[in-house]
Amino acid sequence: MLPPVFNDVTRRRFLQQLGFSAAGFLTTAIVGKQAYASFHKELNGNLAVRKNIAALAADDPSVKLLKDAVAILKKRSQKSPLDPTGWLAHVSQHATFCATNLYENQVHYSWFLLPWHRGYLYSLEKKLQEAVREPKLALHYWDWTKNPAVPSHYWGIDNPMNNESRLIDPKDLIPNDFINIGAALRTPDFESFGGYPLVKNWDDQQRDGIAEQTFHNNLHNWIGGDMASFDNSGNDMIFTGHHGNVDRVWEAWLAIDAAHQNPGQNDWREHTFYYTDAKGRPLDIKVKDLTNTEKLGYTFDNLNLNPVFCNPLLENDCPAMIETDQHTKITATVLPSTGHKIFNNSGSNKYVRGQLHFERIELPYMPYCARVFFSYRDGDMYGAPNVQKYVGTFTILPIGKPYAGVLQKEVFFQIELDAGYANRLKNIEQVVVTLVPVALRNRSIPEDTIRLHSVKLQLNRS
Repeated sequence: MLPPVFNDVTRRRFLQQLGFSAAGFLTTAIVGKQAYASFHKELNGNLAVRKNIAALAADDPSVKLLKDAVAILKKRSQKSPLDPTGWLAHVSQHATFCATNLYENQVHYSWFLLPWHRGYLYSLEKKLQEAVREPKLALHYWDWTKNPAVPSHYWGIDNPMNNESRLIDPKDLIPNDFINIGAALRTPDFESFGGYPLVKNWDDQQRDGIAEQTFHNNLHNWIGGDMASFDNSGNDMIFTGHHGNVDRVWEAWLAIDAAHQNPGQNDWREHTFYYTDAKGRPLDIKVKDLTNTEKLGYTFDNLNLNPVFCNPLLENDCPAMIETDQHTKITATVLPSTGHKIFNNSGSNKYVRGQLHFERIELPYMPYCARVFFSYRDGDMYGAPNVQKYVGTFTILPIGKPYAGVLQKEVFFQIELDAGYANRLKNIEQVVVTLVPVALRNRSIPEDTIRLHSVKLQLNRS
């Protein structure tokens, strides 16, 4: 773990570990000296300091306080399921804005994913603080880049943070490719990172960001049970640990590069979300008021993520393409209007960003997790070797009901390719895309091959 204050040499080494060039970052630290001084000052104030719960002892006072507060909220709901300060009322908020087919209310699949969930955790943290009369109670995060098993703090029969619907075992480890956050951290713009503007018209293209499609969705689905359901995921306390770390990755993305900025459009900043406060009263918050965690009363102890998962996976560590009866192989068209022009102006950039596009309606009505591979023939001669590349692991979560209008319309996978591989595609008009569904504990994968059509690959130099 890096010290909160580090010199230029250490900072440069850290950025290189993340897969970034050190140029342009010499004055930018994950936690700079001025911020660190402020951090220590605020520790004596009223900020709740969120920490990696997996690094805390089972009998840590802050963990015990958190469990006590959760138990109080659950007892309130047992007494009255409609108690606005109870656990069930909190869970229902997630269902209202995440399990809906009304796109104007849906906070997934767009640039509202990150700020809405920040506000959702804020709303819960305030209720928990009120329940035990402790304003410094912290809703700790789970840093799965350092601790890839669900922490013991969330298990146990008499533990209010336990959830029996989980489909994993306490000793199960998250597959490495599920939590590789490097491509997200290297994404230069918020839309590719955190999602695109909300769809307004039928012809608009619905595009979620790489953070949602990869580590966010992958973890929800891997845990399974309530966590894999929009209706019930808020019922599992591991939701707060997972989304707390997603919130932290957002902060890290902003801190890594001064050019990384939240959207400035009023459609984002002035948009209003609806929650309830510590007393269960309606609370309206605009997105612009959710961009500063300290103004919301909390901070993170650090933003130091495991560099192993901030780098592109080494070739030897990438998943192998193991074809099954359920794998999908389809030819995708490389769009010449962007692809060839981009490759001819490759410059010195190390990575190429792109979007793999197909129709959502053809996916099964269930969570679908797949490892995606590209391949093409290297040369025009028969028998030329097949050049294969692992692209990423993506999970698509179900949307309430089948045929849900605009929500069912399209899928855009946000991908990252190294420039060397992308440049080899400059004379390739088509690439073979293989989707290999991932078998997870205690659940099945689709029995039949998924049939896709009109698959397109569009590459954009970042």
